[in-house]
Amino acid sequence: MAGFDPCGGAGVLADIKTFEEHKVYGLSVITSNTIQVDSEFYEVFWVDDQTILKSIAALFDSYDINVVKIGLVRNEQSLKSIVDLILAKNDMCKIIWDPVIKASSGFEFHKVFDLKKHKQIFLITPNLEELDALDLNKEVLAKEVLTNTLVKGGHASAEELGQDLLYTPDGRTRTFKATQIANQSKHGTGCVLSSAIAANLALGISLERSCLRAKTYINKFLHSNYENLGYHKR
Repeated sequence: MAGFDPCGGAGVLADIKTFEEHKVYGLSVITSNTIQVDSEFYEVFWVDDQTILKSIAALFDSYDINVVKIGLVRNEQSLKSIVDLILAKNDMCKIIWDPVIKASSGFEFHKVFDLKKHKQIFLITPNLEELDALDLNKEVLAKEVLTNTLVKGGHASAEELGQDLLYTPDGRTRTFKATQIANQSKHGTGCVLSSAIAANLALGISLERSCLRAKTYINKFLHSNYENLGYHKR
């Protein structure tokens, strides 16, 4: 569940490409229609909550869905209504939320989310900038983890660049380092990483192993070409 990006680098198109490469079948619900390219964001048109919820219900009533990845949503109430319906349809469903607070081109969608209201989410995947919008930081996470949290290191300092940290409610922290740091970022890396994790979870792989495999996948994605739009390949 995410926005539609017409250039295909992010949103549901990037999610589906990632699912296909992992040999899992991806279904999709559009939460918004955007006007953007890889380097510029122009406008967003939100899909109303009722339409989104009807689409979710139709899919869950027809298919066995055990993992859901959520990307861009309109607001906190939209996120809550989506999560509530998913868990009402399947209370064992693993929900991964990639909190898209700001587009990679700089367009800001949201100011803040209260994570305490969304503890039912299985995993969130914020980058360092998005941690602020969730009123979190690494020090807070080291003491109290409300849900599994993978902090992406794409915006970190030179020493920690490309290093992702997985915090779990049992107090453990797992570090995932890039085997090679890319010279250039890519449009939609957050979408691709969270979708790769979701795909691995759907294959029955553990959370830590799913994060590790997704890290390998995103590393190949980042090194797939010298453009801002990457190629998907395993």
